[in-house]
Amino acid sequence: ITKNLDSILGILRMRQDVGVILTVRDYARGAILEKSEEYGYKTITPKKMEPEEINKLIDEFSDRRLSLDQKEYIKRISVGNPRMAAFMAKSSISEDIFRLEKPFDILAYYYGRILRENKVGVNEQKALFVLAYLGKIDVESMKDNGTLLSLLSLTGLIKDEFEDSVRTLSDKELCDDFKGLVFKISDQSLADYIVLEFLTKDIGTITNIIDQLYHIDKDRVINIISQFVNFTDRDGISRLSNSVRIYYSQNKFTDEHERKDFLAVFCELIPSESLHYVKNKISEMNQE
Repeated sequence: ITKNLDSILGILRMRQDVGVILTVRDYARGAILEKSEEYGYKTITPKKMEPEEINKLIDEFSDRRLSLDQKEYIKRISVGNPRMAAFMAKSSISEDIFRLEKPFDILAYYYGRILRENKVGVNEQKALFVLAYLGKIDVESMKDNGTLLSLLSLTGLIKDEFEDSVRTLSDKELCDDFKGLVFKISDQSLADYIVLEFLTKDIGTITNIIDQLYHIDKDRVINIISQFVNFTDRDGISRLSNSVRIYYSQNKFTDEHERKDFLAVFCELIPSESLHYVKNKISEMNQE
């Protein structure tokens, strides 16, 4: 994110009459704001949509007239997220939409249908996960991309299968193709769904991602875990905590600073370990 933002803001710095509109995930907001301030940009944050505004959004996207109770149901399940509410509204022609129980169910209902309609196979779903993790992939740098090679190993794909799957996904308009050189998933919410579907089906994947990638690709690992946390349920959080705890217990940190950074990021998932670390540090300070 930061590297691309540097390029964009660097160009726009030459023009004083240009404004930039960004939609930013919560976990990336701090970094984006900090970078924009470096370039002298002032930020204007829009207000959160009010319930009546979401009602109007639901009416706009629904193909049928919905009752007040149905609109309240959509707002409750979408937890005030306008995009989730819009997905439910677009699918409200079916009564099945009013049996959904949590935000992930919305993504699964909406994008599961899209994947079925496009006959997206197993290898293509794995390729979508790799793209969702990386954000984008530069074809020319594939052979030197250690993170990509680790992801292919994790998903059981070989390089040729991945390349073929990505081009097939481009033909199905599920990923953007920039002159056959750079590929990325065309819809961020589809990326969210793929990440959640992949990690929920095999929670061991989170353990493997942390184990194999955290030490070489910390920021992306944190981002993908944030995606998972944003939509998963209590059971998913519990299993994620266990994966984080396993990695921490293996003591793979190169130095004390790296251990402290890890706990600063994941303290809410492993509170006992975090408190124990703080307690030991206080004890060391008292002894001095």
